[in-house]
Amino acid sequence: MSDTASTAMAASPALSPWAPFRQSAFRVIWAATLVANIGGWMYSAASGRVTNADRLIEEAVRRFNLSGAPKVTHFIAANF
Repeated sequence: MSDTASTAMAASPALSPWAPFRQSAFRVIWAATLVANIGGWMYSAASGRVTNADRLIEEAVRRFNLSGAPKVTHFIAANF
């Protein structure tokens, strides 16, 4: 190896996995992506719970279907 090549290699800093975070644009885009992904996970979890709650309410309405009077499950569903 020549002297210039060894000097150039010694002068360049070792690349770190954290090196991209030194750039402010990368930090902003990375943080926005992280927040968006967490929001997507929250939406997915909540929509699954809401769908399950709707199914349970429909089953309860069918089970306690009395003719004419308002149902207890209607009052429960109004609170959601």
